[in-house]
Amino acid sequence: MMIADFGISEQINDTTLNSNSAIFGMPAYIEPQCLKDVGYVRNKKSDIFSLGLVFWEISSCRKPFQSFRSASDIQMLIFEGKRGIPVKGTPKQYVELYTICWDDSPEERPDIKKVLEILNKPFVNDSLS
Repeated sequence: MMIADFGISEQINDTTLNSNSAIFGMPAYIEPQCLKDVGYVRNKKSDIFSLGLVFWEISSCRKPFQSFRSASDIQMLIFEGKRGIPVKGTPKQYVELYTICWDDSPEERPDIKKVLEILNKPFVNDSLS
C-alpha cells in the first residue's frame, strides 16, 4: 500500500525504515513531530498520520484546513494539535480510526495492519449526530 504524493514520497522498505526527506510537501499532511523537532526522522507512523487526514478528507469532502492559504498558518494549527472536526453522519468507528491515526504521539498511532483490520470490519450504524 502506498499513499502518494504529498510532496515527500519516497520508498521506505525493510532495510530503510525512515525517510531522509526534509520538511517539504503539503503542510496539512506533515506530522507534528517534524514541526516540533527539526531532527525528527519520519517513518511509517508518519504515513499513518497523513492517512488519518486522508480518511477525514474522504468523510468531509474537503481538504484539511482549506480556509487557510498560508503554509505557516496550517503548520501552526498542526503544531497546536488542531485537526478537522468530524462530520455529522460519519460512522463512529471511522471517526475513531482517523482520530487515532492522526494522534499527536506516533507511538499511539496504529500500524497499517491494524488500520486494515479496522477497515475490514463492518461499521455499525451509530454515526455522529
